[in-house]
Amino acid sequence: MKQLLKTRNIDIALAAIVVVVLSFALLGAKALAVSLCLLLAYSIPIAIFRRMDCYSVIGQMALSFAFVAMSVFFLLNYWQSTVLLGTADVPYLLYDAQTFYLLSHDLYNNTLGVHSPITPYMGYPIFLSWWLHCGIEDIAYPVIVNILLLLCTMLLVARCCGFIMSSDVDVQRVSGYAMLLLAMVPGVMGMATLLAKEPFIIFALVACVCAMYAIRQRCNVLLYSLLLLLGLVILASMRTTYLYVLLLFVAGIWLYKFRPTDLLSAVLVVCAIGVAIYVGSMQSWWQDSAFVGRYVEPGKRVTFFCGDSQEPLQRLIGPYYLYPLWLRFVLLPVTVAVQFIIPFPFETAVQQLGHPISMTVYHRMSYLWYLAAIPMLGYYLFYWWRRGGVRMSLFAIVAAAAYCIPAYMTAGSVSRYAFCFVPFLAIL
Repeated sequence: MKQLLKTRNIDIALAAIVVVVLSFALLGAKALAVSLCLLLAYSIPIAIFRRMDCYSVIGQMALSFAFVAMSVFFLLNYWQSTVLLGTADVPYLLYDAQTFYLLSHDLYNNTLGVHSPITPYMGYPIFLSWWLHCGIEDIAYPVIVNILLLLCTMLLVARCCGFIMSSDVDVQRVSGYAMLLLAMVPGVMGMATLLAKEPFIIFALVACVCAMYAIRQRCNVLLYSLLLLLGLVILASMRTTYLYVLLLFVAGIWLYKFRPTDLLSAVLVVCAIGVAIYVGSMQSWWQDSAFVGRYVEPGKRVTFFCGDSQEPLQRLIGPYYLYPLWLRFVLLPVTVAVQFIIPFPFETAVQQLGHPISMTVYHRMSYLWYLAAIPMLGYYLFYWWRRGGVRMSLFAIVAAAAYCIPAYMTAGSVSRYAFCFVPFLAIL
């Protein structure tokens, strides 16, 4: 124990013990392979983080906390889907997870089943079909990749702190707290426990912003250019619409102390984003003009109000998609507030059979999101416009604008569309 404490490995040992014990308790014979893959997904970010100049004990503990939380709820979801209500060959899945699962098998079999609807972006079903081509049908391993991606996102958050903070700030301490703050947001962490594309989108957005800062500051340009390319490819295949937000970050990053010598890098980055938007939109039935028309032109209704839980919002907002553009901006404080407080902690008070266990519990833990948002809001009200510095202030404005965009698009009714911007708020 003393040696573990001395080498700062006590949290790693405890995390491994919790995950392995729970795996064997729930999964039996499958536990060995699943737990080994989980530990591999944990050890890779830990090893990378320990070699980063922003390494801190707080950051490592944040990684361990996030890993244990995600692993526990992933194992509970997986046990429910493949043992309690289904089998490994025919898992019990709901909502988007069921759609992605069925589509991946259709892609693998080169057929289209009447029961599997087409989604606007086929990147995630294609990713799942790759596992089938490798002879792996078990849904556990794609979800473990989701966990790996969110852990890597936390590393990128720490790296972004080094690019944004001034030289007189303790970057190690700040980045560690930013990682811990992100690990406390249940909605973001919960997405990694499901068969969902959101972890890819969250990772890709943070990777692109981190890479753009590195390119702007001429830090290991080749490596970060490859990271930017990876992020653009993921977004173009998973959800092209998020690529437009990157243009805001380009402005926020390159405006600070802009010099003529920075023009080439800015143009190249914008061109790369433009190519990604074009390629991604051509592979989707949400073409650029149709997408813009849905959210700008009055009367172009989008069906985001589609449940009993959203009826109070409908009564509060009224016929939102019939409103002119200026009125939607006037209502933005209301829609952002609605987006912030969803999901309500009491929304899923009754356990639904087959509903992912992680999301039921995480919805009840939404007060952690409220708690995490207090320092974020305090930063905006009392700090950035007075002492934050130009670079950090520009980043604060862009991050806030990015968080407001989904609220404008959906009247705040789909909070998970804004989860991918929470890492930027956690940095602030």
